[in-house]
Amino acid sequence: MVSAMISLLVGRSRSRVDCRVVLVCLALFSASPNVHARSANSDEVVAISSVIRTAWETPEKRIRVEPVVVSYGPANSKWAIAGWTQGARGGRALLTFTAGVWTVVLCGGDGLKAAQNIASAGVQADAANVLADDLAAVEKSLSAEHRALLSTFDSVVDMSGKHHEQHHPAQ
Repeated sequence: MVSAMISLLVGRSRSRVDCRVVLVCLALFSASPNVHARSANSDEVVAISSVIRTAWETPEKRIRVEPVVVSYGPANSKWAIAGWTQGARGGRALLTFTAGVWTVVLCGGDGLKAAQNIASAGVQADAANVLADDLAAVEKSLSAEHRALLSTFDSVVDMSGKHHEQHHPAQ
């Protein structure tokens, strides 16, 4: 968008006003927001997958963790939502990164696609909105079957301080 604006301005006379407009546009479009989300890097995916697998995977029931998106907020806050499938079930986990460790905060299905549910776990509202939007964008690339499995976890469960077997019974 910035290059299109510059192209339009370059075709005009090179007055002082045009240069100021270019500088203002560059400043506006290059400023990074306070909150952003993106697909996780490989180290984050490995760490997040390990947390989920350690908690719920068994030799008989392997877990696939995909997709993973990470949100970076103010004051170095870091949150992630990871989709997981295990056999004929699946869901999503909301994680937080504190003191160098990823921890599952909530488990859910489609409820964890909603920014208000993400924010209810303590994620800043702006970060929750960005995380929900990024998750929706990434999930569009998944197969319909995979998306359907992510929806089989039919509630949102607070995982803080609770043992996983209460929420992920063996099938």
